[in-house]
Amino acid sequence: MIPPHFAAQVERGTAQALIIIDGNDPFLVQSGYAAANAIAQTHGMGLLLETAARQGMAGLGTLPISTSTRILYNPNMTTVIFLVPGIVALVLQIQAITTAAMTVVRELELGTMEQLLVTPARPVEIIIGKMVPGVLVTGAIMAVILAIGIFWFRVPFQGSIWLFIWLSLIFIISGLGLGLLMSTIAKNQRQAQQLSTLLMLITMLLSGVVYTRLSMPKIVQRVGDLIPATYFIRIARGIITKGVGMSFLWRDVLVLVIYAFVVVIISARTFKKRLD
Repeated sequence: MIPPHFAAQVERGTAQALIIIDGNDPFLVQSGYAAANAIAQTHGMGLLLETAARQGMAGLGTLPISTSTRILYNPNMTTVIFLVPGIVALVLQIQAITTAAMTVVRELELGTMEQLLVTPARPVEIIIGKMVPGVLVTGAIMAVILAIGIFWFRVPFQGSIWLFIWLSLIFIISGLGLGLLMSTIAKNQRQAQQLSTLLMLITMLLSGVVYTRLSMPKIVQRVGDLIPATYFIRIARGIITKGVGMSFLWRDVLVLVIYAFVVVIISARTFKKRLD
């Protein structure tokens, strides 16, 4: 942030610039501060050399520009504030996927799914019936993890809890859709578990749970864009640590809604084909 009359302050050697950094991402704090401070020092050194060229050695002195830093949202750079929203997203996705995939594959192995098919219920109704318990179970787990983060680890919840709950339901539905899709690929419970573990590792590495996506190559970021947790992590951190609303989150919310709709439709069709 550059104050008014900055040029005049530079001439007097009393200019001050304020560096405001988003503390929600430790990588941004470190790299952003280093880059901004380097720019200020380089510009200040250039001005100092220009003054020395005009006035000689008498023009040499302290740098005409000094900087101060303000870290927003996480001024103490507490790691747990960065990690808790990401962990919530990771656990929700893995729980939703595992619940849907393991439940359906187990029933296919035991033959109980064929018994459901002889009932008047349509395949779509069966799929919805499998998703509803998953939503309830995963939602309960979300409440427990969130309570631990807020009351045990003292992570401040700055935004709307109701907005977070509604957007979490959309994210859970996308995870359940992926789980149903996995159940059409896996032939047994072991394969379903292996696929869930593989997706968990990919999510941890590429979605921004632990490692910031800004430092990743572009092609790796594009792969991470295929993971629903990538969008929900930004939503969770925005609501929990920044207290922002839909006006700032609508892009990620829109992508997550489209993702959930598409993956549920695809998984429902592939699931129906497998039943047929």
